Order: sequence, then C-alpha cells, then structure tokens
Amino acid sequence: MMYAAVKARGLPCALKIYEGEQHGFRKSENIEDALNSELAFFARVFGFQASFGSGEQPNLHIANMDEQERDETESAPSVPSAVEEKRKGETESAPSAASSPSAAQSKSSLRGLLLGT
Repeated sequence: MMYAAVKARGLPCALKIYEGEQHGFRKSENIEDALNSELAFFARVFGFQASFGSGEQPNLHIANMDEQERDETESAPSVPSAVEEKRKGETESAPSAASSPSAAQSKSSLRGLLLGT
C-alpha cells in the first residue's frame, strides 16, 4: 500500500478512508472534507495559515509529523527522535540528486495519497 511505503520512508503523510466511497467521491460532505483535509495537510507541511471558509479545520493526523512534534515536546532536546535517526541514515546513504525524485514528484505523490487517487 502506498501509504505504508511513504510512512516507512519517514515522510509526512495522511490517509483518510470514507465509508461508502470508492475511487472518486460522490457524497458532497466527503468531497468538502477531502478538499479541506488536503488544504490542512499542505498548510501543516509547508507552514502557512489556511482559511477553510465556512467549514472548520478538519482533525487530521499526519504520520511522521505529529509523532515528531510530540517527541520534540515530550523528550529532552539531546535525544533525537526515530524520524531524525532514519533521516540521518538516509542522508548518509542518499543517492545523487540526479536519481532522486524531484520535490514536485514527491508533492504529487503526497497529494494523490491524501486524496486516495
């Protein structure tokens, strides 16, 4: 599953499953929630303040981001989180920039993951 693969890499990701929906949403409340969730995801990841119009900001768990924030507030600064350790290991053995996916490709993957496409 793509969500598991992205989460295992230590990247921020979110998965929402809407009961009674398949590929492509039909219920207007699910369409609105999916779009607001996507906006909330990007606002948190890229650090901007989003406006949700008439709706409230959705409650969205972002894997590898919420855990890191919790670790930073609960643990001593000298103890690195598991995500930082994983990233450190990947940085040391990272492939060249030419073979790495671009930021645009990564953003596209995260968008598709969040929307379930």
